[in-house]
Amino acid sequence: RVVANLNKQTGNTIPIYLKDIQEKTGGLALGSYITLAARSGVGKSTLAIQIAVKTALMGIAAGYISIEMSSSDLHKRAMADICNVSFYRLMTGKLKESEIKSIYDNSDTLHKIPLFYDESIELYTICSKIRKMAKNGVKLVCVDYVQIVRVSLNRNSTREQEISTISSTLKQLAKELNIVIIGLAQLLREIDKRAVKRPMISDLRESSSLESDADMIWLLYRPEIYKVSTWDSACDWEGQDTN
Repeated sequence: RVVANLNKQTGNTIPIYLKDIQEKTGGLALGSYITLAARSGVGKSTLAIQIAVKTALMGIAAGYISIEMSSSDLHKRAMADICNVSFYRLMTGKLKESEIKSIYDNSDTLHKIPLFYDESIELYTICSKIRKMAKNGVKLVCVDYVQIVRVSLNRNSTREQEISTISSTLKQLAKELNIVIIGLAQLLREIDKRAVKRPMISDLRESSSLESDADMIWLLYRPEIYKVSTWDSACDWEGQDTN
């Protein structure tokens, strides 16, 4: 019976192209809500777009809702990733001949890839768009980012209450639709003032709701931003040898 139940679980996860996460989790469980957080400029949007693109390239429909970027910009970011061309040169029209050829060679993929974009800002409009995506077979949706999603509560509501409503609504929606929702979030700027820059869960703005609602929390850290040249298990998070 145990083996039979395990066999029934096949197809209940979405594979992710990030090898370490795939090996540790076995894939992203359908029905789960994931918080992906980082400081500004670390690359959380770039990573989330790559996750959506790589998922769609595997034939699993994906969606991306951005409050800051237009659908046109999202498409260009996806195009740059799929065609392996410079996003900057794509935006400025200064593509190399080899990049133009790559876009031409991948035009069929760009046309057929099951990737949906939206730029809604209000919570319940976002939920409506996610439902429509799910009806079209979408299994993974990224929301970029949850702390600037608008939600109408009573006039005395705090920002913490609004964030709690946003994260709990997205979590419930992921479970109801049996899809993966990745909610991007900002980390507190106090990280930059600390001696040790490695982010912690407590660095999440309005952390209590974002932490409690998430099935997984991914915190991005790029040592090079803080001029840390090397770090591993033998080093502290300032790059200093602890042995």
